[in-house]
Amino acid sequence: MRLIALLATASFVAPAVVGQPSLGQPAPDPEIESYLQGPSTPLWTGLKDLALILDFWATWCAPCVTEIPHMNALADSFSTENVRFISIAEEPANIVYRFLEDRPMRGWIALDADGSAREAYGVSTLPTTALIYPNGSFAGWTHPSHLNSAVIRALINKEPLPLDLNDAPGSGVDSLRALILAGQNEPALTETFFDVRVHDEILRSGATSTISPRQRRIEVTGTPLRHLLSFLLAGPINQNAPRGQMQSPMRFMRLIDDPDSLLAGSVSIDVSVPQVSEDEFYQYVTPRILDALGLELREEEQPTDVLVLRQIPGIPHQLKAASGERSRTSSANGILTARSATPEQMARSLSTSLELPVFDETGLTGSYDYLIEVDESIDFYDPTREEVEAVRAAVREQLGLELVWDLRPVTKYVVTRTDGGS
Repeated sequence: MRLIALLATASFVAPAVVGQPSLGQPAPDPEIESYLQGPSTPLWTGLKDLALILDFWATWCAPCVTEIPHMNALADSFSTENVRFISIAEEPANIVYRFLEDRPMRGWIALDADGSAREAYGVSTLPTTALIYPNGSFAGWTHPSHLNSAVIRALINKEPLPLDLNDAPGSGVDSLRALILAGQNEPALTETFFDVRVHDEILRSGATSTISPRQRRIEVTGTPLRHLLSFLLAGPINQNAPRGQMQSPMRFMRLIDDPDSLLAGSVSIDVSVPQVSEDEFYQYVTPRILDALGLELREEEQPTDVLVLRQIPGIPHQLKAASGERSRTSSANGILTARSATPEQMARSLSTSLELPVFDETGLTGSYDYLIEVDESIDFYDPTREEVEAVRAAVREQLGLELVWDLRPVTKYVVTRTDGGS
C-alpha cells in the first residue's frame, strides 16, 4: 500500500482497511527492528503497563516535520509520566540519523525499514498517530496536531479519549484531502453503471472521493468540479509513470481556465466500468463525465507568468547530495522538503506549492536533499504574491538558487459548455 502525504495535513483512509486494529482490542506488536533512540533490544512485552503514542512519520513528509516541535513539547511535559512516545519511520538508519542531527526529536525513534509496523497498523498516510492504553488495548487514531495534554492524560488513566470522531482516519477531511488513488483492497465490481450529479455549491462536510483505475471505479460525493477535473487530467500521466515522474493533480488545477465560472459547484459521481481495461480507464471515463456535465476542455496556449529555477552566477548552490535512492517531496506549514529529488522534481514541487508554472533551468544533474523553511503561516496551494516572494527569498538564501520571473506560453485547459455558450 502506497504512503500518501497531501497538502497541508495528511490524507486519511477509512479504518476498515484490512490490518487496522479495532478499538478496545489488543494492539498489534509493531515488530520494531531497532531504535536510534530507545532500548537496545526492542521488546514489545517490555512496554506493558505503559500508555503508548505511536507516531508514524517520515523525514521527507513536510506535515510530519511541522509537528515535531509540538510533539517534542508534549514528550517533555510527560517525560516522567506513565507514557512512552515512539516515532516510527520506514527509512534507513543513516537517513533518519542525518535528519535528527538538524532536527532533534524527543522520545524513542524506531526504525521500520521493511514496513512491518505500518502494515500491522494498516497505516497508509503520514503523519498518523496510534494511541494505546496501558492495558495494551487500542484506544484510537489522531493527527499529531490534535494530540494534547487532555488526550494523553485520558490515555494514561484509561479513560475515554476527548477526541472528535472526525480525527479517525477517513472520517471527514475535505474532499481534496480525501481524494485517494486507491482500490487495491476493494473487491472487483462486475456491474456497469454511470451516475453523475451536479451540486450548485461546494459541500463543506461529508465530501468523500475514491478514484481507482485498478477497480475501474470512481465514487465521489461533493467533490469540487475543479478538483475532479484536475485528477482526471493527471490520471493518465501518473497511471504508469515511475514514482519520481508522477505529476501532482494540483499542477493541472491551476492550468484549468474557467472564464465563465462553470466549475463553481461540486459533483457526485458513481461510475463502474468493469468492461474496460485498467489502461483504458481514463480514456473511457473522462470524455463521458465531461459529456454528462455538458462541458468541454479545449487546450489553448496562453502567455503566463512563470518562475524559472536557476543557479546564481558565481555562487555555489547549497543542496545536499541525495541520502537515498527513493525520491520524495512534500510541503506544509511553511516547509518544503525533499529527499533524493532532481532539480526537475524540485521545480515540480515548487510549482505545486506556489500555484505557478516553475521551469528547471539549473543545468544540475543528479539528485539532492533539501529543506526550505518559510513563515509557517504561508498557505501553500493558494499563496499570495507576497508569500511567493517569501519563498523566492528562502530558495535564494537557503539553497543558493534563484527563482526568476518570466512570461512564457503555457498550455491551459479552457472550460466551455458543449454548446459553446456560457
